[in-house]
Amino acid sequence: MTMSKAKSNNPLAILDSMRNGVVVRQRLQWMEDHLWWAGALNRSDLMLRFGISPPQATNDFSLYQKMAPANIQYDSKKKLYICSNDFAPLFPKNHERWLRENMLEDQALQTIQLVSVTSLKRGIGSTLMQLISRAVRNKTPLRLIYQSMKLAEQEERIVSPHAIVETQVRWHIRAWDEKRESFVDLVPSRIIDATPYSSANWVSQEHDEQWNRIVDVLLIPSRKLTDNQRRIAEADYQMTNGCRILRVRACLVFYQLSAMYLVDAVRYHKGQPQERDLGIAVKNWKELQPLIMEVY
Repeated sequence: MTMSKAKSNNPLAILDSMRNGVVVRQRLQWMEDHLWWAGALNRSDLMLRFGISPPQATNDFSLYQKMAPANIQYDSKKKLYICSNDFAPLFPKNHERWLRENMLEDQALQTIQLVSVTSLKRGIGSTLMQLISRAVRNKTPLRLIYQSMKLAEQEERIVSPHAIVETQVRWHIRAWDEKRESFVDLVPSRIIDATPYSSANWVSQEHDEQWNRIVDVLLIPSRKLTDNQRRIAEADYQMTNGCRILRVRACLVFYQLSAMYLVDAVRYHKGQPQERDLGIAVKNWKELQPLIMEVY
């Protein structure tokens, strides 16, 4: 059984009948996660994490043992509860969430460190975010003064925003541009000024065909790999039968491929990476080419 799925039967139902079942569930899930990822825990860990009394910690361990007796064993020599070899999770497991949450724990409860590389992502100001959010709520277009990197001078643009997109390197605003009569991607840091503009008609997300159309990006191991390397790539990218399918909005295909350094591969090299080969290529490159040849 995979760790991403909970047990097929549902011993957690017992918590639904408890007056404080939601709180108990939170503690039991933390217990199980710590047991699974760290391999062991004791009563003092639970007491430290939730500020509960020894009797309450004892009750929680007893309840978990009742619900999942095969998951947990007591090592009398180490005086620890340990994860059994027959462990079957009651709760879904997510290693990324656990790593992030573990770094916020008391130092005595932390295990391995999670360290992130600083991202130089271009941001979006709170005032602009407020204006965009209210524009969508009130269905009122915005009048922007925008400085494009393609033009020397600033220009006025009347837009109807409908989404904020976050990529690895920036945020952008997906919006209808009245002048261009099309939906475009606007970089927040290039917006010099923004004000509500009720004189124009609001154009909603329903009309954004490229946003509403979902396409498949088919990832396969790159052909430069040896058989052993190919198996590693298939495992790294969770491929099934040698392929990983990403379902992506058509207007976001460029950004998805860019995050994997595969834009040039699709544009010029039949889906195969050249200089930056992360071990993956794009099988349906020809289908995706029209979506990435021009990005506003």
